[in-house]
Amino acid sequence: MPHITIECSPGILDRVDSGTLVRHVHDSLEALQVYSVSGLRCRLYSGLCWCIGDMKDDRQAVHVTIRARKRPPEVRRQIMESLHAALKLFLMERLAGAPCLVSVDMLDLDDCYLTASI
Repeated sequence: MPHITIECSPGILDRVDSGTLVRHVHDSLEALQVYSVSGLRCRLYSGLCWCIGDMKDDRQAVHVTIRARKRPPEVRRQIMESLHAALKLFLMERLAGAPCLVSVDMLDLDDCYLTASI
């Protein structure tokens, strides 16, 4: 725990290696020391077709959803702000000025979530 889903528009993967992007998000969350590294699960999905904003330029988008057990609001805010900042810096270094929308949200998993190592 948590489960991290990264969604990106197709043009992102023309400029950024998918494994490097997933590892960066994973490492950024690990560095916060809020979650056990053995529980981090990161995955990436790239959509075939996105309509972003006014569609007047080569705009791209990356959105990260964190699904985890409930945390206090100040911890949630720290997690989201830290990951958002790290992701923006990572992408700015690689997109060479291409416009990109970067967003992060966090969803609480309730007590109905079950997991087991087998």
